[in-house]
Amino acid sequence: MALRKKQIYRIVYICLFLLLISTYVVITIFRPLNTLKPINGNNLTKSFSTSPLNINWPSNSEAAISVNGYSFVNSKDTYSPTPTASVAKLITALMVLQKFPLAKGQQGNTFTITQKEMDIYYNYYSKNGSTSPFRLGEQINEYQLLQSMLIPSSNNAADSLAIWAYGSLSNYAQNANQFLKFNGINNTTVGSDASGYSPDTVSTPTDLLKIASLVAKEPVLMEIVGQKEALIPVGGIMYNYNSLIGKDGINGMKTGNNDETGGVLVTSSDININGKDITLLTSVMKATSLSAAITKNYDIVKQFRNNFSGSSEIIPFIKNANYYVIPWNKQKVNLFVENIPDLQSLNSTDIKVSLSIDNISYKAREGDEVGILKITSSVPNVTKTLKIYLASTPKSPSNFWLLTHPF
Repeated sequence: MALRKKQIYRIVYICLFLLLISTYVVITIFRPLNTLKPINGNNLTKSFSTSPLNINWPSNSEAAISVNGYSFVNSKDTYSPTPTASVAKLITALMVLQKFPLAKGQQGNTFTITQKEMDIYYNYYSKNGSTSPFRLGEQINEYQLLQSMLIPSSNNAADSLAIWAYGSLSNYAQNANQFLKFNGINNTTVGSDASGYSPDTVSTPTDLLKIASLVAKEPVLMEIVGQKEALIPVGGIMYNYNSLIGKDGINGMKTGNNDETGGVLVTSSDININGKDITLLTSVMKATSLSAAITKNYDIVKQFRNNFSGSSEIIPFIKNANYYVIPWNKQKVNLFVENIPDLQSLNSTDIKVSLSIDNISYKAREGDEVGILKITSSVPNVTKTLKIYLASTPKSPSNFWLLTHPF
């Protein structure tokens, strides 16, 4: 009897063992497998430098460039303040709009020319300064005065506007200098007039670019500085000294020229990169003449257009940066991206690549979308977003591997 019980127990133990084994086999073979994580993590970001900036800065003058709305600023050297000549009229224009704002299409207040304005005109005329003629009793509006000041560079229009707006040239200078400091333009000082005729209004190439960036925010001023000519009361048709307007995207700003500083020129230029417009601001000071300043400024603008490039490292990085390794057979499953763009960024700035990759199931197949690629240029700030796909199908695990890797 005891022997029979032992045989029954043995049979039960064997059955239990076989049941346990069967359960283990079923569970391990048919269990859901963990998802696979990309080898370098789900999020990967790297920046790549473009080529160095290549600008052949002009000799015997001072120069700087910036891109409006960006932190990018580059100059030939670090400079001390020197006379601005008539580029000072950009400050005058900004200050007049502080007192008498204009929207595009508006003409503003109408002013009557008095003997005081005539005296200002005769004073500059006698010194062979740049003027636009006034006539006693003539009426002229704010927009026309701004045109007269910014296009034929009328010194008398500049001083008259400043006095109308601020009561006197000394009050104007005080307010203008406070305005400059408020805007972080610390190496520029407005002197005894509003025209820049006197050499005591001084600035630097980089400060002139900061002033230009403020002008670029004023649609009325940008409209005026981009005009090649204007019909001015009494003076008739008067022409812009900035002969570069309309060339290579140059759309305006201001010329200057005097004995103390030579030729001065600030320009703005629209450039389209990666389908996005950016505005280059360029300044040249202390050229031997206005003609030389125009030539040097234009040369910088043309060179700048050739200073955009991609990075040769981007495509190899994208192809090799991330992949999956299948644990059961060490298979490497690559990713692919269709039509990787050759995004251009200003030389000396970066292009950033970001990959956001999903974990995948062992049932994933070639061509499945598994993530997003973003390529972002710095200047201009443009982001291209592309889908990332599996380049091949992961092989399924063998039953032996499943049985020997239960966890």
